[in-house]
Amino acid sequence: MNGWKSIYRYIGFLIEAQDKFERDRRFEGPLAPLRKSALACRFYVRNRIQRTGNVRELARARAAPSPTRLNGGPLVSVVIPTRNRCSLLMERAIPSVLNQTYQNIEVIVVGDRCTDDTEQKVKGLQLQRVKFFELPEMAWRPKQGYKVWLTVGVDASNMGLRSSSGDWIVHLDDDDELAPEHIEVLLKYAMENDLEMVYGKVLVDTGRGERPELGSFPPELGKMSHSGVLYSSRLKFFSYDRNTWKYLEPRDWNLCRRMKEAGVRMGFVDRALGVIYPAGPGSRHGETSTRIPSAP
Repeated sequence: MNGWKSIYRYIGFLIEAQDKFERDRRFEGPLAPLRKSALACRFYVRNRIQRTGNVRELARARAAPSPTRLNGGPLVSVVIPTRNRCSLLMERAIPSVLNQTYQNIEVIVVGDRCTDDTEQKVKGLQLQRVKFFELPEMAWRPKQGYKVWLTVGVDASNMGLRSSSGDWIVHLDDDDELAPEHIEVLLKYAMENDLEMVYGKVLVDTGRGERPELGSFPPELGKMSHSGVLYSSRLKFFSYDRNTWKYLEPRDWNLCRRMKEAGVRMGFVDRALGVIYPAGPGSRHGETSTRIPSAP
């Protein structure tokens, strides 16, 4: 997505995606083309700056020596941001990690200023490999609507990355679950093929008794799930961008897109390795939300 025309089309698609859920009057009327062009221009400049820095950081990360684990194979950190959804976290997300066939895992749960009993329940597990952290203050986010969904969980996810000590990283939403073989399959595929990021398909629980598969290669907006990804901790410098709402871009896809454009070695496993539960009103960190549609 290097050329101006492709970025302009991409911004147009993001605007259309937003319109399906929330009307944005900025892009109506005679000034709409100018506002779309201004948004695309800001995106273009920011993206060029980020890509240049990411390419440089990627080269530096690749040149660094690899960590050596004497026993148990590489450590995998599973980062789970959460806010006031203790039951889903404890009944679905965390058990799916603890039941992995690959066991050299640490679980990093980060609360976005939880006001329920999430901290007590997580610490009550009394498992050394399950750690709980809390943001020092409520993460900033836009006040309401679609833009909230674009940014929710960013600060908690970044804190989880900073707190992790694994050689590989998995992100898991607190309402989703991993298949038992998720980490084992992706880790083996990544190591055998010298890849820095791999992902598989996920099943999408529609709530209507259906679970269609989601996932294809190469990565595209709306055609992969962040909960299906595993990547090298060398890529931790790709932090989540809390400003993606300004460009109408989902924060998880923004992370993957920046990795892709920087030249990260990516791979795909054509099998379902998790289940996601598309968010509905009130179900994502207490905010109204919905998942973005597939790109055309």
